[in-house]
Amino acid sequence: MWNAVKEAIRKYADAVHLEAPAYHLYGIAKYLVDVPTRFRNIRFRSGDRGDGLPFPHPFLSFLVIGSCDLELWYRSGLRHSRLVRELLERNHFRIESFSDILDFGCGCGRVLRHWKGLPAPRVWGADINPRHIRWCREHYPFAEFRVNGLASPLDFPDGKFDLIYALSVFSHLDESFQLFWMEELARVVKPEGILILSVHGPSFRQVLTEEEMSRFESGQLIVKGTRYQGTNVCMAYHPEEYVRNTLARGFQVLDYLAGIGEGACVDEAIQDMYVMQKL
Repeated sequence: MWNAVKEAIRKYADAVHLEAPAYHLYGIAKYLVDVPTRFRNIRFRSGDRGDGLPFPHPFLSFLVIGSCDLELWYRSGLRHSRLVRELLERNHFRIESFSDILDFGCGCGRVLRHWKGLPAPRVWGADINPRHIRWCREHYPFAEFRVNGLASPLDFPDGKFDLIYALSVFSHLDESFQLFWMEELARVVKPEGILILSVHGPSFRQVLTEEEMSRFESGQLIVKGTRYQGTNVCMAYHPEEYVRNTLARGFQVLDYLAGIGEGACVDEAIQDMYVMQKL
C-alpha cells in the first residue's frame, strides 16, 4: 500500500515541482503510523553501543538513508566506516596515519560517529543541511563541522586534508555540480592525498528506462530529478567509464569496489566505491 501511495504522491508532486517537500512529508507520515519501527527505535536508543553517543531524530535518519529506522541508520554507518578502513588498508594506508579527515556530506554523522576513538587524526564534517550540522555540533564534540552551500567554496584552506570521503553525495547531484565539487575537493586535499567516493553504479541500473539504460551502457552519466539537487529525490547513476575518464580528472584511481544494489535491503546495499589519489 505504501509504495502505491508514495508513487501517487511522487507523480503529482513532480508535476507541480514539489516532489522534495512531498517526499519529506511522506517520510513523516509513514513514520507516524509505523508503530513497529517506533518501538524498535525506542529499544535501540536504550541499548549500549559502546561509544556513549546519542542517536539523531528518526527524521534526520530519513533524510540520509530514506528510512526512520535508527538501527538501519547505525548499521549502515558502521558498515561504511569499515569499508573505508578496508579500502584504505588494502591500498597500504591506515586511517590513524592521516592528520585531517573530512566527511563531505556528513549528514547527521552516520559514518563520522565511528571515528570517535581515533587517536591522531582531526575529524571534520561538512554538509548542506544546517539541521544536520547543528545536531552534529551538539552531539559529536570530538569533531568540527561546517555548513556548505550547494555550489560554493568550502571554508577550508588549500591542501588542508589528507583524506576526504564523500559517500552518497555525488549520487544526488547533476553533472555540473559534480564537476564543481571535484575541483573543490581537489583544492582542499593535499598533494597525493586520498579521496574516496561512492556512486550508484551498474548494480543500481534496474531503475533506468530502456533509453536511459542505453545511454548508461555507452558510458554516459544519467541524472533524474535535477530540480532537487542535494536531496534523495535527485538520483545520479555513474558508469565506471564515466567516473574514471571524467569525474576522476586530476586524480589517479587506485581502487574500485563494485556496489551491491539490486535486491539488497537498506543496510546491505552499498554503492560503487572508488579510492583516488590526487596527482
